[in-house]
Amino acid sequence: MTDVKDPTGQVWEVRRKTWWFPSNVFGLNDVLDVLLFVVLLPFWLGWPFWFLAKLLGVPWVIVIERGGETVATERVRGLRAANGRVKVITETLRSTGNYPPVDPDAGRWTELR
Repeated sequence: MTDVKDPTGQVWEVRRKTWWFPSNVFGLNDVLDVLLFVVLLPFWLGWPFWFLAKLLGVPWVIVIERGGETVATERVRGLRAANGRVKVITETLRSTGNYPPVDPDAGRWTELR
């Protein structure tokens, strides 16, 4: 996860989403954590299949947020390409404060909100 401050002082967050369920649910009390553990156990047991799917080409999801609100999501195939895109986004946001345009020939899927 990378936090970037643009020239206007806005803080942007750029991260690669790793799991398909919310990642902020474990800040609750212990009873709820145990309940969530039991509910989420099948997802954790499924991680080898998720990892294999990523190796076989399922795209990584990059989430771009500003002020806690999602601005855009991108799907990029390949870990190196996803990490490279995160670098391009963070450098562009740091220097200009604008979301960088998507290269249509790069095989990415982008959803702007």
